[in-house]
Amino acid sequence: MDAVLNSSLIRILLITAIATASLLALVLPIDLGPAELPRMIEDAAHGPLFALAAIGILAVLRRESHQTAASMRLYALAFALTVALGAIGELAQLFTETRHAQMKDLLTDTCGAITGLCIFARYDKHLQLRLKQKRLLLTSALVASALIVAPVAWSGVFYVKRWSQLPELVTWDSAAGQHFLTAGGGSMMMALVPPEWTARDEEAALYITPGNNSRWAGITLEEPWPDWSTYQKLELTVVNPNDSPLELILRIDDRKHNQEYDDRFNRTLIIQAHTRATLQLLLSEVQNAPVTRQLDLSKISKLVLFQDTERGAYSYYLCGIRIVR
Repeated sequence: MDAVLNSSLIRILLITAIATASLLALVLPIDLGPAELPRMIEDAAHGPLFALAAIGILAVLRRESHQTAASMRLYALAFALTVALGAIGELAQLFTETRHAQMKDLLTDTCGAITGLCIFARYDKHLQLRLKQKRLLLTSALVASALIVAPVAWSGVFYVKRWSQLPELVTWDSAAGQHFLTAGGGSMMMALVPPEWTARDEEAALYITPGNNSRWAGITLEEPWPDWSTYQKLELTVVNPNDSPLELILRIDDRKHNQEYDDRFNRTLIIQAHTRATLQLLLSEVQNAPVTRQLDLSKISKLVLFQDTERGAYSYYLCGIRIVR
């Protein structure tokens, strides 16, 4: 009896240790940085963590048995406990300031549990599996692991595209070329430049329309190519089809930006009515914009182009953003 009690106590302690370690890993403020790819890697790390957690829980729960049905019931129980652990971890993040509960993380946890248990089952000597069953387990593990890795791989495609399109910071030929571009306080859509202002036949541009519910309306390039240190100028090509001058405000941040107005580059740009204009800014001016330091041209983190709707805001075509040597 004592041996049985001790064995049960050990199992309980091991399950508690696995659960505690997994929850801590989910809740503690692990931060790989603000960029998209590190965030994707951090999210994908849930997969192997829960694969190991599922195998660990199974190892604690299982008893020596050569009965396939009994063993499979333990696999199902280990899977259910692991998913429940992931759900508890996401709920726990609702009470933290540094983490955020997300359904996609729970799905990654589930895929991790499937991957770990399927691989373990494939080589489990206690399961009398046929060749087809073993192949099905490996296929399931591969599909689940692919779902874990896919967001990281897809994010990597965007970074490769960002590099390949230089000196253009944004291109209109694909969704990948515009991936890091977002609209705020308005909307943006791809459109053809009107013939009277086009530089070539069927020229595509981003048509930006300000909204009525926000004072600041514009677009943000969240992660432009970061190293501008070997370039001399920034060029923006804009078409203003309106009857009034278009006033745009350009903001550029580096990674050291402290969120104060005087610690970044700010410039008001004027495009006259019914005009296509290519605006050039010396990057030396961008570098010297902060009051107390120099902006780091090798670590650019954000470019924002917006309008103050209280002073009048108009729709316009953004034909290009590029850095020039």
